[in-house]
Amino acid sequence: MKNTQPTIHDVARAAGVSYQTVSRVLNDNPHVAPTTRAGIQAAIVALAYHPNRAARSLATNQSRNLGLLAYGTGFYGPSQMVANIERAAHDHGYSVIFSGLSRATRPDLENGLQTLAEAGVAGIVLVAPFKEVNRGLLREMAPLTPVVSVDSAAAGLNCTAIDQHLGGRLAAEHLIALGHREIAFILGPSGWFDARQRAAAWTETLREHGLGAAATERGDWTPASGYQAARLLLAGGVTFTAILAANDQMALGAMRALREFGLDVPGDVSVTGFDDIPESEFLQPPLTTVRQDFAALARQTLVYLLGLIEHPESVTTPAPIPPVLVPRLSTGPAREHVGGPIRWSTL
Repeated sequence: MKNTQPTIHDVARAAGVSYQTVSRVLNDNPHVAPTTRAGIQAAIVALAYHPNRAARSLATNQSRNLGLLAYGTGFYGPSQMVANIERAAHDHGYSVIFSGLSRATRPDLENGLQTLAEAGVAGIVLVAPFKEVNRGLLREMAPLTPVVSVDSAAAGLNCTAIDQHLGGRLAAEHLIALGHREIAFILGPSGWFDARQRAAAWTETLREHGLGAAATERGDWTPASGYQAARLLLAGGVTFTAILAANDQMALGAMRALREFGLDVPGDVSVTGFDDIPESEFLQPPLTTVRQDFAALARQTLVYLLGLIEHPESVTTPAPIPPVLVPRLSTGPAREHVGGPIRWSTL
């Protein structure tokens, strides 16, 4: 059955204004002309529109709760974002209502956003890899609740991010500077923004040096998938002296596969990861990787979200946070510089 309750968009059409202007009136924002405010209030009465509890909380500045909607929290990056966002929210005097997504689908997103909005949160942080979501759709799903998306590819979103492209470039340039010309990729899942950005940076950086990927395989962020991807690379009979892995866990699995094949890291094959998980520096050998500052990203996200809540007219989208290359002993000079390239054809 179709919902016949009037929405904020119905009020906006009746008053001849944007729904953002209606939201400002509902939030008692002073930057609305008296005649416009009167027209909106008349439309609200005529339509018998009743804003949800989130709107009432925002209007009276009573809510000290923020919503956190996340997908993939079994992986290192999302889990770190959740923990650091909760910590940053508490530092600003807010509590967090957490909702996990079991699938990264539009219906699940809509249900999650609406549930948090109806709980009266002042704003929502979204940690999930949605390609088809844009700012208009988020406003349709939660029209009165500011939403900030973390590391998203969607155009026009209120977004904070670590510069994934820069991180990918740092890793690729590191290997090229060590003399590697035959570099294989272990890609992350194609549905994730981070994975696509890292892969694009690797490809562009190699192309700038007249190179291309020696071979590519794709994993799912787990060590097991990195192990299997490396075995497939080795079985393919393609020469490579280095592997760019899209995260540390897949790099860990790849290094095990290389050792089982009798290859030395980095003597035969250099390996890089991405994230700098706590275990990275204690692997054998310690893993060269790209460090992401999740705590800084969480603080930036909270400041941005609170700005959207308190003064949306003047807040600006923050610049991405640059990651840092952490060179360790899993990378070294290309083998052709220390005795000729290694070649293989079968496991």
